[in-house]
Amino acid sequence: MQVKLISKPDKDILSSMSYAARTCYEDSEPEGNKIINIQKRIFDTGHHSILQHPYFTFFIEGIAISNVTLGLHLNAPFYTSSQRSGRFCFGMFSDPHITESCISYVLQFFPQTTDSDLKNIQRYIDKCIQLYHQNIDSATKIAEMFIRQERPKASDKYIQQNARKFAQEQLRVLIPTIFPTALTFTANLSTIVALYRSAWDKPMRHLTHSMAQEILALEPSLAYMFQRDEDLLIDSIIAKSRNYSLEYDPKLQLLSMDDLNKAVYPQPSDTHPVDTLHFAPGFMPNNVIDITTRIEISLATTGQDQRHRQIRRGPFLFTGGFYCPPIVKELDIANQLSQISEMWLTLSETVHPALFRSLAPYGAMGTYVKRGNLNAILHEQEKRLCWCTQQEIYEISRQLRNAISRHPSCTPQLLALLSPRCFQCGKCEEGTRYCGRDLTFSDLRSFFPKRKV
Repeated sequence: MQVKLISKPDKDILSSMSYAARTCYEDSEPEGNKIINIQKRIFDTGHHSILQHPYFTFFIEGIAISNVTLGLHLNAPFYTSSQRSGRFCFGMFSDPHITESCISYVLQFFPQTTDSDLKNIQRYIDKCIQLYHQNIDSATKIAEMFIRQERPKASDKYIQQNARKFAQEQLRVLIPTIFPTALTFTANLSTIVALYRSAWDKPMRHLTHSMAQEILALEPSLAYMFQRDEDLLIDSIIAKSRNYSLEYDPKLQLLSMDDLNKAVYPQPSDTHPVDTLHFAPGFMPNNVIDITTRIEISLATTGQDQRHRQIRRGPFLFTGGFYCPPIVKELDIANQLSQISEMWLTLSETVHPALFRSLAPYGAMGTYVKRGNLNAILHEQEKRLCWCTQQEIYEISRQLRNAISRHPSCTPQLLALLSPRCFQCGKCEEGTRYCGRDLTFSDLRSFFPKRKV
């Protein structure tokens, strides 16, 4: 795993924090370059909003996908992140040396792993890769067929450009998430310090240590911020499950929805191209109208779901389920899916829980509770009911829309807003990414069918 600082604060770190702190206590704009004692006056007293002025951007290469989804992105909402796409980047799963890279990752962070377990891990990874490459061409042909069935206005060029992407998007359920990825990650100093102190497994310890070292190279005097007991690891993520099942749909249960009497419904211009719902004071009543669900989705889609950081999430728990998306179902390889899932689940008996998580296939399903206010839900639904989204996250969003539609307090006005831009304005606003679906529709139900791609 390599961590490189690619952008730092425009001003000296101590100067920017001192300037911000002095703004609070001086009658006019701070003058000069007076540096206050950040440790005594700011850090030790817990006034850490001052630490949120300096921002840092890192490029992280070689981190396991699982250590992003179940690590860096798991809980903290205070960041901006752009990750290499497992849906669209063909090279991610074609490296001939990928098994060796994964085994090296295991040995780096879990050196206590026995030779017997290493052999089982290698067999598991090789089996997954082999199955993926044996089926990617057939999956591409199936994707072409599904596109023509579902998207009658898709051009031949669109089909040629996207069939293999859709095939990879769904067939990657076979791929272990210990596979390496990369991302550009931006966060403020307060967030990085908190991530450093709360890092709960060895990959997160390594990642946050590398971030800290990059910052300390700029300002060594901040070393007091990056203190922790390196021998103390409190890993509270429950990872084990042996209740294997093959699942063909994600699952959603609407647990509660607050009264909508005081809801303020936006106009299309309030949400596109700039979403103003979390900024315009007129929509503040929506901030205290919550919708709570419990969902069960694949690890692949959990990564997609985490992009909506205004929605709160409870603890993630593997269920033992394995998601079989429509293209993979058409391939008729259920027995092989069962085999690789069993190979992974069996490892839970002997390897470290954090390693077990790191080895989870993209298709491994987990469950958690989600709670979002109405503004956050409106944004999520507008984005995720678009057909440019991954098939599974569209399906879980469709289930949420259907569940809300059956709630006694749901109104036609709300239901119309729980929709993508093309439904709201009658045309696609994705430009060259137009999905090719038929945008003429007679009723709401016909506009939100189940998708195969």
